[in-house]
Amino acid sequence: MQTAQIDEKACGEGEREAPYPAGPAGEADPPPWAAPLGGGILALLLAGMVLLVVLLSGAFADKVTEVDRTGCRQALVATVLFDPAPFADIAEAEPDFLLAAGIWAALPTEEEAGADGGGDMEVSGGEVLAACAALFGPDCQPTLQTVTRQGVTFAYDVVTDTYSVPSAGQIGLYAPRMEGLERKQGKLYAEVAYLSLDDFAAEGEEQQPVKTMEYVLCEEDGQYRIVSVAE
Repeated sequence: MQTAQIDEKACGEGEREAPYPAGPAGEADPPPWAAPLGGGILALLLAGMVLLVVLLSGAFADKVTEVDRTGCRQALVATVLFDPAPFADIAEAEPDFLLAAGIWAALPTEEEAGADGGGDMEVSGGEVLAACAALFGPDCQPTLQTVTRQGVTFAYDVVTDTYSVPSAGQIGLYAPRMEGLERKQGKLYAEVAYLSLDDFAAEGEEQQPVKTMEYVLCEEDGQYRIVSVAE
């Protein structure tokens, strides 16, 4: 008697096709969407790392340092002293103010001047122009001439190319006090209180400012200069 041959395929027990094509080692390859998904995740991770680096670098770049504070204070002293009218650009600033600030900034310190103490002080025209460029940028090159600012005359001698600065009496009206300083997009924004040189606060009290102005400064190669002044 012949045994009936069963068609295994007909019974569904034959060879079954693998869900995905077999790989070279006989194992099933990953699904077709696996590679794009992995690439997308990697791209998101890289983008996140780049964003984190940018945010951190921006935070450090916008940080105000003690060097910034010192540099800004030094630039503000000669500027606030002569109470400039607001200007959005150095080209709009009053020429007599620029000269007066440059003359004052070019004066030697007490240590540099020594213990002479007699007669008027002198400073060369070249030193004044250098001080103006340091305070307001290289485009600030005012015409050297005698200038009077707030009742004080700075006489210019064309022959000797020198300015004569009175050694007696008060020069200027105000001293600066920075109430705030922040850095944004490479520039420094200072809120500056104007303290009268004629008024003094009682002991233990803070001197009240006459007014407050907004200054914009920039720093280049360690030199801090005034960009604009606003109310």
